[in-house]
Amino acid sequence: MPTNLHIDDALLTEAMKLGGFRTKKETVATALTEFIALKKRQALLDAIGTIDFDPSYDYKAERRRHTEKMVRFGIWPKSALHPRKLKGAPARRKATGP
Repeated sequence: MPTNLHIDDALLTEAMKLGGFRTKKETVATALTEFIALKKRQALLDAIGTIDFDPSYDYKAERRRHTEKMVRFGIWPKSALHPRKLKGAPARRKATGP
């Protein structure tokens, strides 16, 4: 989409030199992309501390339900329900207590 903009030549020239860009179009496109990414990161940082987490949530149970559903619909093989031990994996030691 063609757009006519009046951009300060000194700013554009400095941005081209700093970024190592060859064209004005490349310079402006990169600047807009980085500006958008910066604003999105700032929005994520602003969200810190505003999200409540449920301490009773069991992510392992949710993962099991997801695996069972994938097997039931034939997306994953049945072996996904009972993963085999990996070869070369260290054996678990039983806890010895008093």
